[in-house]
Amino acid sequence: MKLFTPSENQKKWFFRHWYQLVRTLCLVLLAIICGVRATGRKRVPETGSCLLMANHASYYDVILLGIAQPRKVDFMARSGLFISILGLMIRSMGAFAIQREGGGASGIKETFKRLKQGAMVGLFPEGTRTTDGRMNPLKPGISNIARKSGCQVLCVGIAGSFEAWPRSQPWPGSHQFHLHYSELLRPADLAEMTEEQAMACLDSRLQSARLVSEAALKRLRHYSMF
Repeated sequence: MKLFTPSENQKKWFFRHWYQLVRTLCLVLLAIICGVRATGRKRVPETGSCLLMANHASYYDVILLGIAQPRKVDFMARSGLFISILGLMIRSMGAFAIQREGGGASGIKETFKRLKQGAMVGLFPEGTRTTDGRMNPLKPGISNIARKSGCQVLCVGIAGSFEAWPRSQPWPGSHQFHLHYSELLRPADLAEMTEEQAMACLDSRLQSARLVSEAALKRLRHYSMF
């Protein structure tokens, strides 16, 4: 008996609709249980390659970046997550691994490959979740990825995810979330900067976006009391 072998187009169709299904379910659940707000979403490019960078405080961050805007996001994730059922799940959503050994060369190569194909690639420049709610220093080489990618860079600030699911807490909790999308960084802007200037620029954009989100979330929580 000959088994059915799907074509590449059929695989793409399936994974595209699978992503949208999971995204919709997560959006509905978090909107009802927690509440999700976002500002600056008009800055998200509708098409074309884009690097999506955000502060990292919780496992919620990946979900929030995926549901707060309509485009599919291919996330760069540490290789340790690609195990068992979890690995199958995140790979089916378009995520790809970065090996911490060897400077993550394979992950960076895959990032550039997907950007050349017009994808939106999401990554967390801090490299790991914060332990105290404050941003960690950005990982060396992040500015080089941004400069060499030749694409637009969109920095996002996330607030509320640390309170909902901090690193010290084994299970997710409930909290309102707010995301703020900063002004797009164009390839020409980054090309004119040195590596140090680009790093300082990215850090400033991320810190500013995070503070805007935190302030907006405080206002939301204040008015929700009345």
